[in-house]
Amino acid sequence: MDSTGDSRSAKPELDSAARRLLFWLWTPYLSDAALIGIGWWLLTAGDNGGWWAIVFAAVRAVLGTVALILARRRLRGERRAAPRAEG
Repeated sequence: MDSTGDSRSAKPELDSAARRLLFWLWTPYLSDAALIGIGWWLLTAGDNGGWWAIVFAAVRAVLGTVALILARRRLRGERRAAPRAEG
């Protein structure tokens, strides 16, 4: 069986710790989408509390995006620094 389609070979430069970090940073976006859906549902039902759910989800999404950008830069920096240290 050919392993060229293996998901592990797609990004061999990331170790398991980096993959776990990125997974736990991406998963909150699913809950943000659910919160926006709940907020929208509350707004359509006539409850103004839906605005709070939408604002809360938006703040979470912005903070999560900043965390992803910072983590990505840090992971790329560590990955680039490693070959220079060896050579």
